[in-house]
Amino acid sequence: MISVFTGVVLKISRTPLSIGLALLVILFCGPVLAAKPLPAATDEPSDVGDKPSGSIAAPYSGRGQQDIIDRWKALKPKANGSIYNDQPSWQEPYTAGSLSADHHQDGVNSVNFMRYLAGLPDDVVAHEPWMEEAQHAAVLLKSAGSLTHRPPQLPGITDPFYDLACKACSSSNLAYGFSQTGDVVRLDTAADSVVGFMNERGNEQTVGHRRWILNPAMKKTAFGWCESYSVMKAFDRSRSLAFQYNLIAWPPPGDFPQQLCPQHLPWSVSLTHNHYRPTGQETVTMVRQRDNKTWQLSVSNKPADGLFLVDSKGFGVPYCIIFRPDKSLNYLPADRFKITITGLEMDGAAAEISYTTTLFDMPEIVGS
Repeated sequence: MISVFTGVVLKISRTPLSIGLALLVILFCGPVLAAKPLPAATDEPSDVGDKPSGSIAAPYSGRGQQDIIDRWKALKPKANGSIYNDQPSWQEPYTAGSLSADHHQDGVNSVNFMRYLAGLPDDVVAHEPWMEEAQHAAVLLKSAGSLTHRPPQLPGITDPFYDLACKACSSSNLAYGFSQTGDVVRLDTAADSVVGFMNERGNEQTVGHRRWILNPAMKKTAFGWCESYSVMKAFDRSRSLAFQYNLIAWPPPGDFPQQLCPQHLPWSVSLTHNHYRPTGQETVTMVRQRDNKTWQLSVSNKPADGLFLVDSKGFGVPYCIIFRPDKSLNYLPADRFKITITGLEMDGAAAEISYTTTLFDMPEIVGS
């Protein structure tokens, strides 16, 4: 049986399968240990938006250029002036301070723009109690001078300050921008850090930050910021209404800004775990249509500078296929890529998915 949806093809067989200079350091969030017990941080699959059902959602077919431009105009960063409402202190006496409301909302809006591109609900909101946690965490990381989910309690940091900060450190995406000399370069806002989380430089094995941002069940988040240390609360599954989906791809089907597709970008496709099961036979065929350049990627067939793996850890949606043909691949505006994934199993039957991603020039977005 072949079901065709606009821009995306899902094939199902009823035969059962046999079985640089500027750097951005980011840490994915997972269960961690610390000197003091931290709140439980689960990596279990989301149970909202991925509930068992007798049917499966039609594959997402993508956004069009003008729709993306219009949504960007609504969600693009707008804050001016100081990033802080109250200046933090990362030396004694320690104070958390606070982000300005506009800069914080820019971070939330950036999350929603990424989710919009991926075809997910783009109505995530700031959760005020988490804002205090995240801001304490950012100051703690700055004071420690390192990016870690288990920062030390330095002399002069009170137990209440430390405990509040650790709640966020153990349940957040963390980022810090610096150069090879250690000087802060470009990680100017919370919105900037969201782009870094999505690009996943140095975190290709799980793309965990991206998967938390693109978790269908997410409804709330919050940001903390202290001198290029960014904290984004990411463990959230509070969406009350189920969101049915087939796949969550990055870059997604349809049109996609070329500025969000840097050379090193790992591609990823997360599949709803209520219908799909890992097989060990997954194969990605990627065709650049301007010259028919073709890459076939699997566990047993990876280019020297390429990437292919299947990750089942519980970062947002647990079944994720991660691939990249070549770190030095130069993406150009108007490049069009057809992605076909075979070796899948859906509801006990062999299946494959095919979609097309078309890049376009959107210079007002600055990738990283």
